Amino acid sequence: MVSLLFDSGLRLSEVPSIQSKDIDWTNNTLRVVVKGNGQGRAAFTSDTAMLLKQHLSNNGHNPTLLGMKPKGIQDMLGRLSALLLR
Repeated sequence: MVSLLFDSGLRLSEVPSIQSKDIDWTNNTLRVVVKGNGQGRAAFTSDTAMLLKQHLSNNGHNPTLLGMKPKGIQDMLGRLSALLLR
């Protein structure tokens, strides 16, 4: 998730609605609903593509890519930050 946020420049609020069908593996892009309910595309690197494929193979049963709501992602990032700052 961190890699996806970093690569794509997506807002935290844009990530939870992404579904696996929104991924274009050929071009390493995602179709996303952006601020103002518009459609957008976000690019990611081949390293993130590898991580996304691994994540989907382990957690592909979720209706959304990450299976989390914005608050859950925010909490997880906060815990990760606290671990890294120790």
